[in-house]
Amino acid sequence: MVKKDVDGLPVHVPLPGAVEGGVFGRDESGGLRPNRSQVHALTKEHVLEMVALLSHAACLERRAALGRDPRTGKRPRGTAGAKRMERLDNEASELTCRYQELLAAYAEGFGDMAADEIDRFVRSRVVGESCRYTERRLF
Repeated sequence: MVKKDVDGLPVHVPLPGAVEGGVFGRDESGGLRPNRSQVHALTKEHVLEMVALLSHAACLERRAALGRDPRTGKRPRGTAGAKRMERLDNEASELTCRYQELLAAYAEGFGDMAADEIDRFVRSRVVGESCRYTERRLF
């Protein structure tokens, strides 16, 4: 079962097996079951980190596709510029990998369908975003 908060953030019910397995923590009586507000806070925190990772990776990938250094907006020159672009390409890959790790962690607690929905929610916030960092309201 999924409910959405007033801002459209999906708030899922934890999987029973994840609760029993201690994914959300343990105490002397076993696995902890987070309440709705705890799930909302956990989901929101997860989504904020995922948006940041995906936004940064997308920016690096767009700049690489254009052959531009994201820091300067100019084409890199010489060996040093080529090495810097290679490092930025590696950074984009690392960010994408971290994003997938966060998505897998969410799936562990809430299931694959819930993770797919969170992935769509995050991607809808990142599409068309400029590479310039701007603080904006996500929720």
